[in-house]
Amino acid sequence: MSNRRFILLAVAIFAVGAMPFMITQPSAAASAGLSLGFAAPLDHIAVIVLLLLSGFAAALLPKDGLMMVPLGFAIMIMVGGMLMLPLATFPFIRYFVLGAIICIGLLVGITRHKFTLFMSLIVGSLGFHLGGFYLSHVPHTAAPMYYLLGILFSLTLIFAISIAFGVTLFGDHEQSWEKFAQSKRLAWVRKVFT
Repeated sequence: MSNRRFILLAVAIFAVGAMPFMITQPSAAASAGLSLGFAAPLDHIAVIVLLLLSGFAAALLPKDGLMMVPLGFAIMIMVGGMLMLPLATFPFIRYFVLGAIICIGLLVGITRHKFTLFMSLIVGSLGFHLGGFYLSHVPHTAAPMYYLLGILFSLTLIFAISIAFGVTLFGDHEQSWEKFAQSKRLAWVRKVFT
């Protein structure tokens, strides 16, 4: 297994392994939090349009970017949301944020193209701010961790669907990236984006 695949696997395991931390409040507010969190982004058309446009832009990335960008987006949603939770009630947050920073650093470290890195940073920042925004408006009837989990599922699902639709719409352009990398006339552009 290459170093790149190992790091992507480690980041994916971290994202999946963080789920038990989020499911720590068995109560009647759990199902309300999950359903309200899942429905919260669907009430904001601007957020859906922004995610669709970001997904279309991410669909233009090389194949390694198609895995890195959604992983970074999901992790940053969790970080942005968890930083809005009270530390006294949820003491594990500091360890989760440390792990998330390490994972994002690893993702940035293995990025080959500057365009992929640029897109990862933009989409990660978007995920961080969306997670923080929605967790600052948690309804009183919802458990915060389940609300965050619902938001994570909803936003990631919208983003993944938009990437898949963009790949279907634009087609596979790995050969276009290869031509772009070998073109002598576009060398000045290549310095910026690769």
